[in-house]
Amino acid sequence: MLYFVRIVKFIGSVKWTVLCLTVLFIGIIGGTFYQVDSGIVAAQKAFFGSWGSLLFNVLPFPGLKSIAVALTLNLIAAAFVKHLFTGKTLGLILIHSGIGFLFFGTGISSLFVNNSTIILCEGERTAISRNLDNWELIVMHNGTDAIRSVPESDTIDFSVLTEGFKIPIPDADYSIIVDRVYLNCKGLGYTENSIDSLEPLPSSYEKTGDIPGIILSITSSDESVNDTNRIMLFGGTFNANVYVINDDTISFSLKPHEISLPFELQLVKFEKENHPGTSNAKSYKSYLKVNGAGINRDVVISMNRPFRYKSLAIYQSGFSQNVSGNNCSSMIVVENVGRIVPYISGVAVVTGLLFYFIAMFISSCKAMRKISS
Repeated sequence: MLYFVRIVKFIGSVKWTVLCLTVLFIGIIGGTFYQVDSGIVAAQKAFFGSWGSLLFNVLPFPGLKSIAVALTLNLIAAAFVKHLFTGKTLGLILIHSGIGFLFFGTGISSLFVNNSTIILCEGERTAISRNLDNWELIVMHNGTDAIRSVPESDTIDFSVLTEGFKIPIPDADYSIIVDRVYLNCKGLGYTENSIDSLEPLPSSYEKTGDIPGIILSITSSDESVNDTNRIMLFGGTFNANVYVINDDTISFSLKPHEISLPFELQLVKFEKENHPGTSNAKSYKSYLKVNGAGINRDVVISMNRPFRYKSLAIYQSGFSQNVSGNNCSSMIVVENVGRIVPYISGVAVVTGLLFYFIAMFISSCKAMRKISS
């Protein structure tokens, strides 16, 4: 019991606070520099939105979630061990509870945060965003039944696809087997409807920017397989590959999970300003039209100016050009159901400060009266 009390006292001590804040400072600095080279999404995964990562792929380093848990424990221990049981004011408890709720609530809500990506070129519009971390294989087929008017479809999570996995095709006289899986690859000689080959690439630690691919084998009833009945799918093209197999028209699509937006976005213009005398971007903005139920307006999204709508926030993340030379804007869509957590914790902290300073003022007034008397 004495050993447990010592542990609780250490967790609630200033030493633990300083240690956590030091690690937090190092993590923020490292994540900021990492973001410059690898982008916002990669930094979010490696530092700001993770439990931990490997520095230089060797040294374990706690992520922001782990530090938040450690600071929450520190605040709880400091409040309830040092102040609650020694008769400290309600203000201190509210301050500690508010900050603890901020860390705890943010950690819980981060489990339900959805990040997705929108890439639009000037003039294009969309009502969906894509989660580039969650890929899916979509299979649609008409079947051999001539009466069927609507094709059957099946969506398979890419993470469950392994070599030898059998793609379920109801009432089919053939089998489709996963022959090879590429977590990250490059398509060679591909068009909208075909591809020559897939070249494997090393998979990144954060998986950000990885483009998967798969090779499927069509096996007839005699279990024969040859090069003419192999299907290559590359995630770099979202278009469906259509095949006719034994009088059955079937299409395959390998694409990121699509998320419907409550409005339609159209990129009217993209504007980039460079540093004087260089080609390095100083700032860039996306001019958008937003149309949907209850919203119809023009918005501007820049590097430090997101567009917010209910639980959604859209941030400017990058830019590029398509093969036609048109400017394209990359944006990150963040859906955070726990966005109200900081406001609640802020109210608790401010209320606690008011209680604390009022109590201190009353105590000071009483002390002055005693001195004067």
